[in-house]
Amino acid sequence: MNHLYFGDNLEVMQAMPERGVDICYADPPYGTGRDYNVFLHTKGKKSSTQTKAYTDIWKWGETSETDYAYVLRELAGDYPKAAALLTALRTVENESWRMAYLAFMAPRLCHIHRVLKETGSFYLHCDAKMSHYLKLLVDNIFGFHRFRNEIVWRKYAGVKNNATKKLSTQTDSIFYYAKGDAHCFNVQYEPLSEDYIRQEYKYVDEDGRRYAKLRGRKYQEPGKPRIKYLDENLGTPLTSLWVESGLQLNTSSKERLGYETQKPLALLERILKISSNEGDLVLDPFCGCGTTIDAAHGLNRRWIGIDKTILAIEPILRRMQQRHPETFQRGVDYQVHGYPQSLQDAMKLAEIDRFGFEAWVIGLLPKIAVTRKTGDDGFDGHGSVLTHIKEGVEQYTHILVEVKSGKNLNRGMMRDFRTAMRDRDADLGIFVTLTAPTDGMRAQAAREGFLTIGNTQIPRIQFWHITEHYFKTGVPDVRLPQQWMVDERQQAEMHHGGEQIRLIY
Repeated sequence: MNHLYFGDNLEVMQAMPERGVDICYADPPYGTGRDYNVFLHTKGKKSSTQTKAYTDIWKWGETSETDYAYVLRELAGDYPKAAALLTALRTVENESWRMAYLAFMAPRLCHIHRVLKETGSFYLHCDAKMSHYLKLLVDNIFGFHRFRNEIVWRKYAGVKNNATKKLSTQTDSIFYYAKGDAHCFNVQYEPLSEDYIRQEYKYVDEDGRRYAKLRGRKYQEPGKPRIKYLDENLGTPLTSLWVESGLQLNTSSKERLGYETQKPLALLERILKISSNEGDLVLDPFCGCGTTIDAAHGLNRRWIGIDKTILAIEPILRRMQQRHPETFQRGVDYQVHGYPQSLQDAMKLAEIDRFGFEAWVIGLLPKIAVTRKTGDDGFDGHGSVLTHIKEGVEQYTHILVEVKSGKNLNRGMMRDFRTAMRDRDADLGIFVTLTAPTDGMRAQAAREGFLTIGNTQIPRIQFWHITEHYFKTGVPDVRLPQQWMVDERQQAEMHHGGEQIRLIY
């Protein structure tokens, strides 16, 4: 069984048994000092609407102090060098953002080591900003002698514009560690270049097989082969420099899911082929948009994915269902943990993480790309739905979403939402609650009347009171305008009110 967790990877790994994982790939925040967005998709088409996927801005605070104390108090017995290093670093860094980042990473790296089998391997993806600090930590957790390679991966095929008075950065580092001497290692090969084949394998035998004549004194000895067939050459053994064009994600790549830091599937497939076999268990504690578990599933590995960004869970599930429709079945191939599966789960999420609850609700709305606002502007999300094309011009319906997870609802909330809709020139509004809206709120919403699209009327403000009914049906109790996807091969025309409106199916 495979497992996908919504939650803090430290808490999840703390509950995992020792020495059960065959390979771990971690692509954590890099300490870049910026936020990263995800572009939201609708029916496979990329939208210009985006929302914050995760923050990579660090500041020492209560959480940093807790993580730091946890290493010294709970993990120092098994990882004394890591605890000593962290203490020493704090004397130098004090309570800098770098120390906050290291306090976050240290306990998670310790638990990655704990859950790995003795035959397991660890790949840590990072960039130049904090890689030297991270390598110090991992050296003192796994042991310096367990370091196998620094893999240099070219993440961009071209050179980006550079106006920062420094060389353009094209590469990331992937630190490769083995937990024990008997770790899994499968030699991988790069294909021979066409030029090399033409130069070396320029002979063809009577069966049509290309071959090369081997040169050198030893090949003149009796019993030594003097030729080598092309179909017997596995290629060039892989090195630690990964620069092939097939290992990059172009901006137009069909793999793109909208995540700024998304890694290519081919990169993860290569890593898993090197250090795991079919049936092995793969762990990704920062699984993001799910590339690792996608690669693992496709290569017949078992997997555990963890992410604390609730916006990641639904896209991961959609990705896996689209990529592996024959084998990816809920309750059979995988279980989801920590993601609301019932009204009680939703209420718990609202209690412990209000913003996470808002993001979860907004992500459930069908056929609309929305984004949660960081400030209180009277709404939590917005998006536009292409409804029809009139006289060659695309017509959009602009929608605002407000989410209230508290129990005390009042008319003032609806008044603020109506004001936000007018300020933003919104056509429709969705007001989501965990408790029933008051009669006064419903009366205010009714005054907004209806929006007419074609021959359809939709209330301008709708309430979605989340109940157990949603978890039974999986369908939000709202009416949204039909979103037509442009397909030049399928067009229909209809007349309404004397005007010709072209609907795109």
